[in-house]
Amino acid sequence: MAGKDKARQRLILIIRYLKEYGENGEKINIKHLQNYLAEQSSNRQIIYNDLRVLEQLGADIKHTKNGHYIYMTQGFTNGELMLLADVICSSSFLSAKKAEELILHIKQMTNMKRFDDLAKDIDVVLRNKTMNESCIKNIEHIHDAIKDKKQVEFSYAKYDSKGKLWYAAKAGDQYEKVFVETNKHVPLGDEKPHIHLVSPYKMVWDNSQCYLICGKKNYNKRIKIMNFRADRIYNLSSTNKYIDKLNSSNEFYDPKNKGLDIEKYMSSIFEMYGSKNGDLTTVKFIVSNSLKGAMIDKFGKEIRIREYDNEHSLFSAQIQISKLFFGWLAKFSYNDLRVIEPKELVDTYKNYLRSILDDYDVT
Repeated sequence: MAGKDKARQRLILIIRYLKEYGENGEKINIKHLQNYLAEQSSNRQIIYNDLRVLEQLGADIKHTKNGHYIYMTQGFTNGELMLLADVICSSSFLSAKKAEELILHIKQMTNMKRFDDLAKDIDVVLRNKTMNESCIKNIEHIHDAIKDKKQVEFSYAKYDSKGKLWYAAKAGDQYEKVFVETNKHVPLGDEKPHIHLVSPYKMVWDNSQCYLICGKKNYNKRIKIMNFRADRIYNLSSTNKYIDKLNSSNEFYDPKNKGLDIEKYMSSIFEMYGSKNGDLTTVKFIVSNSLKGAMIDKFGKEIRIREYDNEHSLFSAQIQISKLFFGWLAKFSYNDLRVIEPKELVDTYKNYLRSILDDYDVT
């Protein structure tokens, strides 16, 4: 039995060695492996026999015609692991603690040679992170609710006039303000608690943040599509109420999948801000030919671009009008991109720009 136990231990050590030192597609260094096994190995032939057994069992090992053994991992490549680490480091919705945990998990999926390449990311993930430790669990619960077609309820955090982030928590029959940074509890008073009951449709990623895209019925029973940052959601809970399904009367209804047209919704908003009532406006633009690609990137390949003159083109897009849309439009010169219809929108935008200039004149 002692010999069998030693053989089992040796097989386990070989697998551990390959995960720590093996390079995908590279020849296994038998001498290095022999030194790694130390007293568990007596000669090279035993190692070859063990590698042959592992290959027969379906391990990530391939025996070549010239007698070499190649490590052929089917897991993530080092480049893919680095990409995952970069995504984690740039994600503002993760807390520093959770980001560190995820980076360490990634490190365990790569070999020792690449370990130090990922180590530098630990310092990066501490920057500009949320303080919501429940964010990952929230995302998991929302995905479960989407799968189960159930509505969710949550408190949504807001900043007060002093720049302090807070959310509402139930305290008996009343609500309390809970300040995120200090966990201080104070009576809510007459302020709105920002408690939302919504139908979750999708989770999306935009500009280093994760958002819940959902529907909420307004006073006339119309479903308004909204979005909420995952890291601002607190006290999330599923309900027994089924989600409100979208129908063809909703401007964001997709007849193909009989649900939310997420691409249409995302192309209609700017910096995740929509119009006050969620309505869409068909806006006609004139754009310089050099920016046609940028417009396709923003509004999708479905927009029809037609020639206007030698240097410009025409296209239309459905947009939720907001000040963020005006801010986006102001990034472009008149000759590069301008709105020509509807006229009411052109007048509103001109008045918006004039009011800014007038305010600067006062100061």
